[in-house]
Parts: sequence; structure tokens; C-alpha cells
Amino acid sequence: MILCCYKSGFGDDRIPRCGFRGGCVREASQQGMPCPDPSNSLTPHREINTPKVPTTSTQYLKQICPYMEGEELCCGDDQILIMYNNFKTIDSLFGDCSLCATNLKKFWCEYTCSPYQDYFVDSFEQERVEEVDFPVLIQKVRVESSVVCDLYNSCKKNPFVTSLASGQSAVGFLEFMGSNAVQTGKVKISFDFTTDPDETLYMDMYPCDLEVDGFLEGYPVKQCTCNYCETACTPVNSSAFPGFFDGFNIIVIVIVYVSLILLSVIILFIKRKWQTNSEEEDSFLDDSDGSQKHHLLNGSKESNALMLDTEDNINNTVSHGASIGKINKSSVDQSLDRSVNISK
Repeated sequence: MILCCYKSGFGDDRIPRCGFRGGCVREASQQGMPCPDPSNSLTPHREINTPKVPTTSTQYLKQICPYMEGEELCCGDDQILIMYNNFKTIDSLFGDCSLCATNLKKFWCEYTCSPYQDYFVDSFEQERVEEVDFPVLIQKVRVESSVVCDLYNSCKKNPFVTSLASGQSAVGFLEFMGSNAVQTGKVKISFDFTTDPDETLYMDMYPCDLEVDGFLEGYPVKQCTCNYCETACTPVNSSAFPGFFDGFNIIVIVIVYVSLILLSVIILFIKRKWQTNSEEEDSFLDDSDGSQKHHLLNGSKESNALMLDTEDNINNTVSHGASIGKINKSSVDQSLDRSVNISK
């Protein structure tokens, strides 16, 4: 079934009228006392009567249906205590998005307490069903189509709803709640979706992306986050041309580049320092080699000079010896000449 999402209002000429009544189980000694155990309730029954102002349960009504405080209602004191006990489940399962939880509470407050209850709830006989071993009241509830749409849209991203096989549509979610009422309220509810303003359950539902932080109709609420509200998520403009830095974390990029620059400076400094030390070491070695070469060269020159002096001395000696030899030979020749002359 396709549900249209528009709102209608109740007619102004309807007479308040209730359609069913529930209560708590009591022992004989507990008659006339407040509900002793809200988790132990009677099976509701069809009962046409007029709305009344609750008397002993107003402090609980203020917490679960605050916008109804002081009004004539179709729910009695026992039913208010039973709802107060059951609404703890709503808070535990849907409390992460308070607007969703508020819409659910309003829905069940209207179903149970609306002074026009008999116009949208058809209550039949009590029957036994397969799900439980006690009789339940069979009901059909007519709901305005937009209420179903808005209620589901405010809760459909809730983890509990997404985990349900029936939580993939507005109709499935509502039918799940109707069948679950067998355990919590001893009623089995089926729903019809209409737009008849005089024969339908209608109330304003709050969108989960409503910007609010305070109270709405007495409920403490605040805007739901994107995790629990699809329409609260910022849409991505896929048609826009992406910017140069789209998808980049500018802070991370700056940190990386600054780190690279610092690392480069440190490496350059170390390299320069190493080169300077190498040049100084090479210069020292060059100076040492030059000094040694100078000493060796001087020593070689001195050795050469000494050798030359020695050679000159030897030559002089030889020359001197030769001269002496020549002198001696001349003397010998002269002596021989004298001897010859004497002999003659």
C-alpha cells in the first residue's frame, strides 16, 4: 500500500466517546487501591463511556503524556500506570533519538487516552491467539496516512528498526507494533490507513531533524544526529565541481610538508658538516704530504751536493796524482838524459 503524506484534521462536531477500557489485576484485598503491579494487567474489554480526568495517576501522566495533563481522557488511572511501565521500553530502544521516542509516545497516548477514541478504534471480542496462552482483545485502528509516514520517517534509522524484517517500510513497522501489543497490552491490533478526518487517528508528528533543544508539548527533546536521523545528514552536492583540496585534510598536509622541510634541512646540515670535516681532513693530509716531500727534496739536494763534492774531491785527487806522476816521469827522463851524457 502506498501512503500519501499529507495531514488532515478532526471534524469539530464530534462528541467525545471512549471505546475500550483496561486495568490491573488485583486481589480482593487490593480493591480500591492503585495498581499493585502495572506489568500484570487485565485483558482490555470494549466499553463505551465518557472521558474523565484521571485522579491518582496525574504524576505519571505528566511524564508520559504531558500535553494531556488536566484533560478529560479515555484512559483510567490503571491504564496510565500500565503505559508508564511500558514506555520504559520506548526510552531504552528509541532514546538515542528523542524526537522519534516522543512521536511513539504521542501515538500510544492518543490510541489509549484520546477523548475521541471510539471514532478510530473498533474493539471486538476477546479471543485466544497462538502467540500467548491468555485471551486478547481484537482491535482495528484507523490511522491517518501522514501520521504513519511521519512516524516511520522519524524512526527508520534507529538500529532496532533497521534490524527488523518488517522495519523496511512504514506499514511493516506499524504492523510490528500492533502484533507486539499482544504481549505488552493484551490486545492484537491491525491497522487501516485512511484520510477521513472524522474516522481516523491523527496527531502532529515531529521530524527527527527538527532543530530544537528544550521541550515540545512537555517532552524534553533535542535534535537527532545523523546517526539516527537520515534527513539530519548533510547532503553531498555531487553536481558541484570538486575543489582542488576536496578530500584532503589540510592540517595533515601542512604537518607532513613542514616535517619534510625540517627533515631536509637536518639532512642538508649533516651533509654540509660532513663535507666540511672531510675537506679539513684532506687539507691536513695535503699539508703533511707537502712537508714530507719538501724534507725529502731538501735531503735529496743535500745528498746530490755531497756526492758532487765527493766526486770533485776524487777528481781533484786523481788530477793531483796525475800531475805528480807527470812530474816524477819528467824527473826520471831528465836523470836518464844526464846519465847518457856522462857515459859519452
